[in-house]
Amino acid sequence: MTDFEKSVSKVIDNLSVKYDFFYIVKNNKLATSILMILYILFVIFIIDRIYEKNSFQGIIENILPFFVDVAIVFFVTIFILSLRTIYNDESGRIIETRENIIINHTKNLNISLQNINIDFNKHKYYSQPEIIKNLLKWVNFNKDDYFRTHYGSLDISKIAINEITIENNSLNLICSQTSFYDISFTHYFPDYILSSSKSKDIDKQNISLRALLKNNIDDYYQKRFHTNNIKLFDLLPNPLGLTGIIKFNFSDTSFYLVQVRHKSEAAAKDKIQWSFAGTIDVIPNLYKDTILFKEFIDDELYDEILDKEENFKILKNHDILRHETLIGFVVNPLYLYQPEFFVVVEYNLNNNFNALKQKLYENEKRFIKYGISKQQNIIALSSLENIEKYIINEQNINTRNLFKPGFEFILEFNKTGVENR
Repeated sequence: MTDFEKSVSKVIDNLSVKYDFFYIVKNNKLATSILMILYILFVIFIIDRIYEKNSFQGIIENILPFFVDVAIVFFVTIFILSLRTIYNDESGRIIETRENIIINHTKNLNISLQNINIDFNKHKYYSQPEIIKNLLKWVNFNKDDYFRTHYGSLDISKIAINEITIENNSLNLICSQTSFYDISFTHYFPDYILSSSKSKDIDKQNISLRALLKNNIDDYYQKRFHTNNIKLFDLLPNPLGLTGIIKFNFSDTSFYLVQVRHKSEAAAKDKIQWSFAGTIDVIPNLYKDTILFKEFIDDELYDEILDKEENFKILKNHDILRHETLIGFVVNPLYLYQPEFFVVVEYNLNNNFNALKQKLYENEKRFIKYGISKQQNIIALSSLENIEKYIINEQNINTRNLFKPGFEFILEFNKTGVENR
């Protein structure tokens, strides 16, 4: 399905939820046909009744203005609703100032997945505190309608982080659940202007979640981030974000994968990120006795790379060649301090994968020569030097603000990781 077809489908889906007429058009071809026939018969009847009393000129003068007026109202309404559906105003709710995109709270890690313990309380669910509810109460639109328009009508629960503890080169995670709805109106909504009124307390300042909470959250993490026990700021949902860096190791070279984010993403559309990224759904993990961090990686890796990209499907049956390491953790100020883990996924490949190596070479040459294209959303680069030269230092390429920390984590891992593996 093309981007245009996806946009049209999204428009129809949204209109069908809001208006019964479009629901019938979308879901019932028979009813649509009957409505069209009845409408045509109605038009014929009106024309016939007018024709009995008037000439053809009378028909034009009496009936045409009515249908023109109806058509104008109908098409203007559909046009406005369609624009509203297609246009996702990320720039109005997430503002990328220099202060917002620089990540100060980072933690280098080098932890094998076998040493990660996850304590998931499926009965604990994030409930928006009254202070957040009150701040969002008077936004100037219907939040349910906005969520349906920009994120779809399915509110999938996500795994949230409550606390992390690092001890003896192991990691313990205490997790619970949160809804994507709550995430979208906190972490993905920090700069929307809640009020631009002057007040006694905050004079001449546009009020947003970031303006009100930033200093508190920043101070909170400043005191805790350099310890080995971090409790997440509990006024926010704190979904577990995961960024994966795929590295292919051949006998004579290595390749890293980066990806151009799709415009349908909730944030950072059309920007370059590392190999895969996302928040973790609760449902696949809801009734497991033990949850493994590797399963989080598998969900995103298969969804974005192994199941989607033809060149990499050959790797689906070769997990034995794969080694994963947790290499870093940040809270991202751009998304109101959403927590994010970084993992490196290494494939150690022999000569049986020379065909894949050749395709990666060709991919890199094409990118260096032509830059980003719509046909090439996965990009392979053979060294961190090339990533720095052709992506990080290239002014015409926009990267997700998590890209630079990931680069620094993988640099550190390459220096120290070998002796710990």
